[in-house]
Amino acid sequence: METQQAFAPASPRTPVQLLPYDATVFISLNDFPLARNWLEEHRQTIEALGRVICQHGLQKEIGVSLLHRHFQIRETEVLVRNRQNGEAVTTPAEYTSVSSSIAPFLWKLATGRSGKGFYPLEFVRCSDKYETVSGQVSRIRAAADFLTKFAEALDAFGVSELFGIAALHATRGLVVRKGETLLENTDEKRRILSLRPVNKEVVAGADSTQTLWVFDAHYVPSGGFQGASLSTHYCIAHCIAHCICSTLEP
Repeated sequence: METQQAFAPASPRTPVQLLPYDATVFISLNDFPLARNWLEEHRQTIEALGRVICQHGLQKEIGVSLLHRHFQIRETEVLVRNRQNGEAVTTPAEYTSVSSSIAPFLWKLATGRSGKGFYPLEFVRCSDKYETVSGQVSRIRAAADFLTKFAEALDAFGVSELFGIAALHATRGLVVRKGETLLENTDEKRRILSLRPVNKEVVAGADSTQTLWVFDAHYVPSGGFQGASLSTHYCIAHCIAHCICSTLEP
């Protein structure tokens, strides 16, 4: 069902861009338990955000992500995803040591060191096998009208702390067979996030929360779109007890 919510863009419109990495934006993210609670209050806005994506023809490139963190990082660190043995494993790394070999895949609308815009939160390590990643990021960067309108929608609905932009290239390379979905687990003590394909029955039997929504664009005679959300990515809820007390040693 198409949500009836609408938003009024700011006037005059202020262009919004992808901005350089700022670790303080990640550090300010809500812990998973809080983000999960807020999701229930704002779930109805997801479809409206999806319509903005579809109206710009970016549904194959971008999804809506539930913004949250499971553990803290230092201001010199960045979260980097690596593909290992059919899984995607994300760990912190020193930003200066990896900045030339990574590409962002998750952004939050925030005001940081470079002003207001979309700041990258997590990155994927690039390799020859995934050389198209930088091109996909460039296409998102070039979609200036989309970035501005998506930012306007986040502000109008008051959900910029809850939802962000996720580039779908980050899950490509993971083989998800029929009847499977992606499940994220957290090792808070070692600061490791693992994303792996599992049978959907595993997710159905667990206390899990959907954290990524992707959309199909349905064209109607009037030329409009309707975004239909698909269940593709879950965050297992057993991490809640660990996230609350997550801290870093000095």
